[in-house]
Amino acid sequence: MSVRIFAVEDDALTGALLRQYVGELGYEFAGKADNGEAALEEIRRTRPDLVLMDIRLHGAMDGVGLAARLRDDNATGVLFLSAYADEDVLARAKLTEPYGYLMPVGVVVPAKDRAHFLPYVTSDEHIRLSAMLQDTKLHIGVANGRSYGPVIDGLLEPLLQSGAAHVQKVYQGESTKTLTTMLGLNRFHYMLAYPIEAVFYQEPGNALLFYPVEGGDQLLEGRFGCTKGAETDRVFADVAQLVGSKKTWQPFLTAYERWLPPTLIKQYRKKLANLPKH
Repeated sequence: MSVRIFAVEDDALTGALLRQYVGELGYEFAGKADNGEAALEEIRRTRPDLVLMDIRLHGAMDGVGLAARLRDDNATGVLFLSAYADEDVLARAKLTEPYGYLMPVGVVVPAKDRAHFLPYVTSDEHIRLSAMLQDTKLHIGVANGRSYGPVIDGLLEPLLQSGAAHVQKVYQGESTKTLTTMLGLNRFHYMLAYPIEAVFYQEPGNALLFYPVEGGDQLLEGRFGCTKGAETDRVFADVAQLVGSKKTWQPFLTAYERWLPPTLIKQYRKKLANLPKH
């Protein structure tokens, strides 16, 4: 019997990617909800084997609260997926007894405006974000409350704390989609996002370029975690065996590369080849 996986995610892009990847890996996609209340009802009804859980959700109940309810029900295992790193939220998440967390950036600019950013582009096509953020003529759009990783967060924090006028925050739930739309409307000059987000949201006639950030472009080591349970232990054992055998690496890589800008694929493969061999 195929493992059935349910997704709780309020971002349309992430939800679509989760559905695609779950199917490509041979599992059954049991359903999706974008808020805790609807998710709780659907999960109790469909009884999936595993729930992929975003922490920030629409509605009164966030992902941590939903995971706690599911733990009390002894309903299913939960895998947290989040781009947020709020310490209070993570402290609450620990109470749901997870094994760990996956804390899933670069600069996205309109291709037509490439010349504006050339002074900050290095010879290997990286962006010197630390210098560019000091240029108050170039306005940046960011998602409020989202962590972009320690390097970028460290550069942004002083500007956010001082209320810098050239940093524009977006508060909507689907923040990346909103930021991309605003970028196309020239509300600001550049934004921060993952490369697959730039590919997914760019519209015909509004091509986007993605630049890795100098000093912050190392491949992230994925960490999986979920609530303890016999079924999820079995699923993780299966995943560990598959990954350890290396037989499934190419499907993973192929699926990911389809969403990368073509200019990044060579660089991505080079970084993979340079990873320590185990």
